[in-house]
Amino acid sequence: MRAKTVRFSFELLADLFSNGQHGPHSYSVEQGIPTDAKLVNVRHGWPNLVEMVISSEEFPEIKDGEEIGELHPVVTSQAFSK
Repeated sequence: MRAKTVRFSFELLADLFSNGQHGPHSYSVEQGIPTDAKLVNVRHGWPNLVEMVISSEEFPEIKDGEEIGELHPVVTSQAFSK
């Protein structure tokens, strides 16, 4: 299996679904998940995290007994232009 774990706070998830404008100038993803990524599992991480396990052919093969590594997407916030 080729997989990585992505962890993010519930606050970030709530921001994505909050009221208001979420236009193309609100944030930029500099390093995201691969385009062939597939969702394998989602779970609650303690104390206030959401953990997603995703698979991709871009990730190295995980051998039996190895832990799934973490993926750290790079997202930068940008001010809205008016």
